[in-house]
Amino acid sequence: MIVFSSFGVLAFLLAILLKKEDTRKGYGLELPNIRKEEPEVKE
Repeated sequence: MIVFSSFGVLAFLLAILLKKEDTRKGYGLELPNIRKEEPEVKE
């Protein structure tokens, strides 16, 4: 049981480190990768 709880703690620490690195370098890890395209207006 200690092994699984330590995996959870390590995953939590890794997530915090990834968020820090994302804010420093601006990778955009939290941004959506699918964007809605606006329809083109033809005149």
